[in-house]
Amino acid sequence: MESPSPLRLICHWTRLIPWVPGLPSGIAKWSPDQDTWLLYDLRNDFSQATDVAAAHPEKVAKMNKLFLQQAKANKVFPIGGGLWSIVWSPQSAPHNPATELDYTQAVVGVPELAGPKIGARSNLVQIEAELGPSSKGVLYAVGGFSGGLALWVDEGKLHYEYNLFEIERTRFETNDTLPPRQGERRG
Repeated sequence: MESPSPLRLICHWTRLIPWVPGLPSGIAKWSPDQDTWLLYDLRNDFSQATDVAAAHPEKVAKMNKLFLQQAKANKVFPIGGGLWSIVWSPQSAPHNPATELDYTQAVVGVPELAGPKIGARSNLVQIEAELGPSSKGVLYAVGGFSGGLALWVDEGKLHYEYNLFEIERTRFETNDTLPPRQGERRG
């Protein structure tokens, strides 16, 4: 049974318990109290192909207790509480209040909360660049833990990709190559 929970895992020595990532359709009714742990023996099954939780319920209970201790110590309760703004109320998520942001090519690694809030609002991005058929590289990219978007040039064409929580990807590419820059010849 697929777990409709956010990604949580705990690693203790050589055992890892992952929770299935993503936002499945049952997320609105999800409760961490009803979730199922998976258990893998990484010494013998590094690819995590075989769930051994049913064969080792005492280990699952021990690691669940350890997870809860660490969750409390690191103030992650309520588990799943961060989904409120992502799933049900994206407009209420913390965001930069600025309505206009100007970045130069020297700006990299802007923390998500300091950058533009693009997921729940209409946006206009304007890029001033001299591009031609030989241009390549990233023009604009915004991303977080499991999603984001990017606009880049490769082989003279513009490419765009939007990643929705690793569930769905939307990708576009221009049909034509960019026109030559002033003084540049087409290959």
